[in-house]
Amino acid sequence: MVDDARRSGSWGRQGTGGRHAVVVGGSLAGLLTAHVLADHADTVTLVERDRFPEGAAPRPGVPQGRHPHVLLEGGQLALEDLLPGFMAELRASGAPRVGMPSDMVQWQGGRWFSRTEATTHLYTGSRGQVEHLVRRRVLARPSIRVLTSTEAVGLLGDSTRVRGVLVRDRGAGAGQEPRPLEAHLVVDASGRGSRAPQWLSAIGAEPAEEETIDTGLAYASRVYHNKGDNLGSRSLGYYVLPGPSQVYGGGVLPLEDGRYLVTLSGLRGDEPPTDEEGFTAYAARLPHPFIHDWLREARPEAPPFGFRGTSNMRRRYDRPGRRPAGFLAAGDALCTFNPI
Repeated sequence: MVDDARRSGSWGRQGTGGRHAVVVGGSLAGLLTAHVLADHADTVTLVERDRFPEGAAPRPGVPQGRHPHVLLEGGQLALEDLLPGFMAELRASGAPRVGMPSDMVQWQGGRWFSRTEATTHLYTGSRGQVEHLVRRRVLARPSIRVLTSTEAVGLLGDSTRVRGVLVRDRGAGAGQEPRPLEAHLVVDASGRGSRAPQWLSAIGAEPAEEETIDTGLAYASRVYHNKGDNLGSRSLGYYVLPGPSQVYGGGVLPLEDGRYLVTLSGLRGDEPPTDEEGFTAYAARLPHPFIHDWLREARPEAPPFGFRGTSNMRRRYDRPGRRPAGFLAAGDALCTFNPI
């Protein structure tokens, strides 16, 4: 990413203030981008709309934060490379390590999948826990400063070069004049709701072409406590997978602290409800009764939360266009996948 900026001529010392990078968005993509840039910039400013929680609590700016997240081996290796010792911290936090396929019971097409010895392992702890641990490590770096409860509302510069962002206090409304935050490099890591296409148009640049594939997937998730006895002596989680003949799916995944995350999925127009009675009744539609029976024994910790905006989208910044130097995109602001 930094090499791309150097080749485009957007990176280097300008003036006497040293190299300054701005990252818009403080989720995983933004945090890790800031961490990488801190090795190359004198100062990195992270601009985040939310106020960060003290611990692993979900926050509004991560709309999928209450839904399933798994850390595959590729992600484990990447995080360990960027943040040495991170995987030991994750294990110490209680994130479950699940062997695949040995620890996961899976049902599809009217049959059980065979469970053989694990060939790979994944971690199924909550998104909030992973983000909390990454945030704690990254924000400890002295060259990274954070502006929370602050929203970016536009870009500084013109069609040839971005020179910073316009920011204002969140909730201030249009009555507050945006203030400039100058930078030699701006990275948009603001997520799937990125306003970068509008920002680029406003300075006379050409927004990236967008490719979209919408599966129509919709899901709802809820955290429960359960002894887990009926998962079986060697199983840690359970999946009922949708298929061509039936669209309903569901899963039970272990979280830290002895909790479980239950997710039910369907298609928009027949999506899982987010009220208690409707959520449990929807589980009875699955082609196997396991999850419905499991819910009847479990104790809910929070209400169900739904998610409907699941289209896959890619912004083709890699294609030629009239776009300025000094601007990059990362994470969901660049490409979103759902489901994986």
